Amino acid sequence: MLLTVPVLTWAQNDALSGKDTIVSMRELHRLHREEKIARGPLGRRDMGNGKTTVLSLRSNLLRWLTFTPDLGLVLHCSPRVDVQLNAAWTSMTISDRYQKRYALWIVSPEVRYYLGQNQRYYLGIQGEVSQRNYRLRGRDEGKQGTVYGGGVVGGYQWRIGRHTSLDLHIGAGFNAGRMSHYDNNSLFDGQKPSRTFLRKEDEHWFGINHLGVSLVWDLYGRKGDGR
Repeated sequence: MLLTVPVLTWAQNDALSGKDTIVSMRELHRLHREEKIARGPLGRRDMGNGKTTVLSLRSNLLRWLTFTPDLGLVLHCSPRVDVQLNAAWTSMTISDRYQKRYALWIVSPEVRYYLGQNQRYYLGIQGEVSQRNYRLRGRDEGKQGTVYGGGVVGGYQWRIGRHTSLDLHIGAGFNAGRMSHYDNNSLFDGQKPSRTFLRKEDEHWFGINHLGVSLVWDLYGRKGDGR
């Protein structure tokens, strides 16, 4: 049995000949894709009205899921280079009786270089200093101390609105710190436990130390190319 598939067509007027040209829908879609590629996406720093972003505000949404407020400032130094200063903080006592604890503050500078014609991909370096205190299970020892670290970071950023971008990023590097181990002891029911420091240890590890899904908002722009 021979089956025939109808081909949708579109009549397009040819300005030179004054005649209609029959174009298939597939060809029309191809022309539209080529036109879209030729126009290019909305630029990474394009605010519209001829303005280029100079200063942005960013926030890592993954940290907010762990009840850790996270904000940062981004200075666009050149068309391909950004400098960031990010900070996060939280302080939670999950259980008074066993003193389950999750508390930290982090300050992290970062420098990025954007790649490609559309400047969506990037590579960079980032550093970190933090103070941490966590004891997430009642029978575990708690740990607190200062951690230093740094490494390389990479990601992908694109416009989702005239003044908003979405940024996916991951980093790997080296972290080290001197951590104090402690335990909590409760003598009587209803009494808050007292803290007993056990020992201090130098800890270091290498691996994934940076992960995020961030929103970026334009704060300030100026006319010109932003150089």
